[in-house]
Amino acid sequence: MNIAIIDDSSFSRRQLRRVLLEAFPQAVFIEFSSGNEAIEKLPQAKVDLITLDLVMPPPGGMEVLEELRSKGVATPIFIVSADIQESTQHRCFELGCSGFLEKPLTASKLHVLKDALA
Repeated sequence: MNIAIIDDSSFSRRQLRRVLLEAFPQAVFIEFSSGNEAIEKLPQAKVDLITLDLVMPPPGGMEVLEELRSKGVATPIFIVSADIQESTQHRCFELGCSGFLEKPLTASKLHVLKDALA
């Protein structure tokens, strides 16, 4: 399984990778430290899952989500964010996210990912 992690924080990317490896031990990770890099490279990448932070320097996560979907990226995109407001989640689902996970991500929260990929 190939997993893309989009987050401007190297600490968050490391933490997310560690937790995801517990659930998906064979995973290979592609990491993007900016939304622009992800928008440029992900449409051609072969990934099975994308995790996306919302709070990043422009373009933020919502703009990245919207742009990836407009470019035809159909890969499941899960938002991983500390911003868990209902209005934020609603907007992300409107833009095409596949699920929403609260930071900090723990192994107990990964059932949402596993269910969606089953």
